[in-house]
Amino acid sequence: SVVERKLLPGGGRVVAIDFDPAAVECTRRNLQAQHLANRARVLIGEGLAPLRGRADVIVANIRADAVVAVGLEAPPRLQEGGRYVVAGLLETSLPAVQESLEAVGLRVVRTETLDGWSSLTFVREAGDPA
Repeated sequence: SVVERKLLPGGGRVVAIDFDPAAVECTRRNLQAQHLANRARVLIGEGLAPLRGRADVIVANIRADAVVAVGLEAPPRLQEGGRYVVAGLLETSLPAVQESLEAVGLRVVRTETLDGWSSLTFVREAGDPA
């Protein structure tokens, strides 16, 4: 996708995680087609369990309950100042998602909504003990 092309050339490596083997295979094919396969690892797993170390950015485009479940795992997996970007949320689910993730030390820094669908960007602030 266009977003991946803009993000990857100037950035580091990407780790993509999905529990669905078909989605993992599709992601691998897309990365190969875009000549980005050497910049990404695509893993099968649940949540952030397969992630080693800390990430600068974690992105999730899944149901609100899964966004929260992954978000609860995110603070210790993010660098200070790291971002957790979530999309594909119904606008009506925003308050519950925001409240759940702020309770674990993530702060909303951006909200976008279009036609009833929303995205949120959270940040793990410097000094957060996660």
